[in-house]
Amino acid sequence: MISIVVATSLNWVIGHQGKTPWRLPSDIKRFKELTTGGTVIMGRKTYESLPPRFRPLPDRLNIVLTRSTLWQPDNDEVVACASWDEAKHLVDGDEKVFVMGGVEIYALALADPEVKKIHLTVVMVECQGDTFLLPIDRRLWSLEYSEPPQKSAGDEYLSRYEVRYR
Repeated sequence: MISIVVATSLNWVIGHQGKTPWRLPSDIKRFKELTTGGTVIMGRKTYESLPPRFRPLPDRLNIVLTRSTLWQPDNDEVVACASWDEAKHLVDGDEKVFVMGGVEIYALALADPEVKKIHLTVVMVECQGDTFLLPIDRRLWSLEYSEPPQKSAGDEYLSRYEVRYR
């Protein structure tokens, strides 16, 4: 099953100047727990924004979507794909597949009825940003699970949701 995993602010910011506007240790831990042993699909800019020591993300197949025919992965554990359909073909039948950004890749995933779940973290702040998550169409998606806002050591207040495709 293909799922989306994303963190956003109250005003739907997911990035600013190529970086995430927050650092949430508990959400990084949750992301790792969700995705380890599976496949992550991301755009080239998202891949390149990962700190080099975490690139590629360990214990996961890393698929990078890029329009550039010149871009080459810097590691044998990374697969470059030219299209969303090519990436989906590679993961056909896999149980744990997660779309992790950026905004263009999220848009492709949100438009695909084969994507069935969103693991959504909402950071309970409004912040400055230049990259925004597209609105989630509530006619197509329904809330399956939510946690009340919480704060853990080193984290901002955050809420977590799981949303399923109807």
